[in-house]
Amino acid sequence: MAESDFEAWKEIRGRVDSIASALFLVAGGALSVSIAVLLGKDHPAISAATKCLVSLSWYFLLSSIIAFLLVKAGLVVQAYKMIYVHAPRKDVWHSVTTWANWILGILGLITFGLGMLLLVVGATSVL
Repeated sequence: MAESDFEAWKEIRGRVDSIASALFLVAGGALSVSIAVLLGKDHPAISAATKCLVSLSWYFLLSSIIAFLLVKAGLVVQAYKMIYVHAPRKDVWHSVTTWANWILGILGLITFGLGMLLLVVGATSVL
């Protein structure tokens, strides 16, 4: 891998880390606040349909957190392999892990969006 490619990879990795950190913060906060409100001592009365929406949103938010944890782990493994794997296998490994990270990242963004949307729909149905 050329030096300019490695620098570009480091820049992209930094951006992925920033996106993943923001997602962890928002998804984790949404999960903890909604769980505390809906399962707390003075929880509002909600319908069965709203319970279904909110619980589904929790699963989507949790899956987005797991997907981005796997992306971060994949980036660490990718960096390790870029340094310690011999040249003939390095390109194959880099290609496979790049595609895996893209797929996990896109799935993580989709499940995050669905989870937040369902949480908002569930919250507005309580009002």
